[in-house]
Amino acid sequence: MKILRFATLLAVIVASMTSCNFKDDWYSEPTVDMFVISICVRDSAGKNLVAPLGEEYYNSDPNRTKYRNEVDPAKYSLTVSLAGQYESYQASFLSIKFDDDYKMCPQRESDWKYDVDGNWYLVSQLSKASEQNQAVYEPITYIVRCSAVFGDDKEHKIEAWWKEDKDRAVTSGKYFECTKATFDGNPITPVKGVTHYDNSESRDFVGYFLNIVRGVVLE
Repeated sequence: MKILRFATLLAVIVASMTSCNFKDDWYSEPTVDMFVISICVRDSAGKNLVAPLGEEYYNSDPNRTKYRNEVDPAKYSLTVSLAGQYESYQASFLSIKFDDDYKMCPQRESDWKYDVDGNWYLVSQLSKASEQNQAVYEPITYIVRCSAVFGDDKEHKIEAWWKEDKDRAVTSGKYFECTKATFDGNPITPVKGVTHYDNSESRDFVGYFLNIVRGVVLE
């Protein structure tokens, strides 16, 4: 059985900030397929319910001086499975701020925290060893439990359908575009955005954003 590797978007951010080459330092392994999804949940008044998790600036290492976009693992669980082909795997979220155009907000050089307005999202990046001629994943299932965001202790299910984005191919992997998604069985429209810029190769990395209103689904 192929093993899924749940990479963090943070590694990409660190690679950029340290002027590393993405293809040499991040994906030096065999070709991978990449899927990036970001989730924002608001209440009916428009309050961002992800923000309190992000604004904690949780740090798993008290000796670390720079923010690593972590989310307190005690406050959520995330399980991901691919199109029924693999057993489920535990995964993790990052908390990242984006502007209204779905571009990642700049972080301070001193501590990598944010001092600009933006919208907090929970970000999951999945990468797996690429399968030859695998151009469609229908669907990838994300099972999320987070009482701080959803106001209950229930499991919530996100399903996302993906196909290869041939315009976004990178040297050592394939990007996939999210063509449709559901939240607890209700359709929701994925929005394309930029999760990271790689200045060394003058290209951007695309992710897909799901905007959810608690109790309502935004089209």
